[in-house]
Amino acid sequence: MSDDTLDDGALRQLARELGLEKLAETDLDLLRRAREAARAMAQRLPRSDDMADEPAHIFQPHKDDPA
Repeated sequence: MSDDTLDDGALRQLARELGLEKLAETDLDLLRRAREAARAMAQRLPRSDDMADEPAHIFQPHKDDPA
């Protein structure tokens, strides 16, 4: 289990924001386990870049383009 578990109210609000109200009404425990599994998978993804690095796809207009 992760150390940042949500209480029932916060989990219901998250489900409402994601359009999963029916799932929250029928099986809140399933929703909690799915959230924890998704967060665990995201933690395992490699991140080679630093959050402060600029993205490689920054748009730089040419000087001859009209503004």
